Amino acid sequence: QIGAGMTNTFSEAWTEKLRELEDAVPPQPLEVVMQTLREEFGKDPMEVFEYFEETPLGSASIGQVHRARLAGSHEPCCVKVQYPDSQRMFREDMRTIRSFMELAAP
Repeated sequence: QIGAGMTNTFSEAWTEKLRELEDAVPPQPLEVVMQTLREEFGKDPMEVFEYFEETPLGSASIGQVHRARLAGSHEPCCVKVQYPDSQRMFREDMRTIRSFMELAAP
């Protein structure tokens, strides 16, 4: 995502290819998403949501977004779930970007 936004550093060809990667991340399985929500809420996510769409609206490097409806109020909402290993992935991404930048823009 950072590389795709560096239009002042990379050519248009590079940034376009990097943009393709932004939303080409496969989603995590629903079980992983529900376990993350269970840990975050301290209870079964279906006590919080009366409806939770299994297929995400989108997924990226650190998380994905699901359509849902709140229990009780019936309000529609979107739930952004951060992947369990997103902090580790972020650190790895930063190391990769740093290495790439040393090569591309010394």
